[in-house]
Amino acid sequence: PEYMEGVEGEGELPEGATRIQITQEENEAINRLCELGFERDLVIQVYFACDKNEEMTANLLFSDHAE
Repeated sequence: PEYMEGVEGEGELPEGATRIQITQEENEAINRLCELGFERDLVIQVYFACDKNEEMTANLLFSDHAE
């Protein structure tokens, strides 16, 4: 699924998209991971799959892209 960030009532979601609410701290972690060269959508999906663990997310992103 596609993940969208934003505030409730902020426009229509594309079909199949899921709106998520993230804290400022989570957004900063996601931004740091994006600065490593990964696409934001991918970072968000992996970040939440890793239970919002920034270090685990980075390890998984790097290991998946090292192949």
